Amino acid sequence: MPRVKLVILDLDKTVWDHPDPSLLREPLKKVDSDTVVDSEGVEVHLYHGVRETLEALQQRGVVVSVASWNRPEVGFKLLGMFGIERYLRHPKIQPHPAKHLMIRELLEELKSENLPMRPEEILYVDDRTLHLEAIRREIGNVRFLQIGVDIRRLEELIRYIDSPDITDFSK
Repeated sequence: MPRVKLVILDLDKTVWDHPDPSLLREPLKKVDSDTVVDSEGVEVHLYHGVRETLEALQQRGVVVSVASWNRPEVGFKLLGMFGIERYLRHPKIQPHPAKHLMIRELLEELKSENLPMRPEEILYVDDRTLHLEAIRREIGNVRFLQIGVDIRRLEELIRYIDSPDITDFSK
């Protein structure tokens, strides 16, 4: 099986602990490097090890992006406040659930930069399988890891990227 060249991450309950930051109330305030709070005191925490994982993927030459169903202004603001946007290539945060469309858009942008990706070179990471069927139908048989099922934390994904023994991530 070809090596993973592109990792696409969900955000909610995958990169941070909040299930739907679109519900946050502005203004958002940074409490510390891993915590943001909204005007009503609702906190969003970046999961432990996310920055280190993104850095490790970057060092391995893996392209990393996101596909997230959120209000873009909130999602991008959180990426910036947590300081992780610099690791992401053409992140997709859109106010609809059609992640396959976001991924198609991402793949077209990468192709235009002479970075075409085949489905088997893509690893999609999410806390739910909700979008997986449509992604595989429209994009192809991408590899998949589910947070909380296949891996407990994002940090564990480096083991999958590095392991020559892992041949199939599909469900």
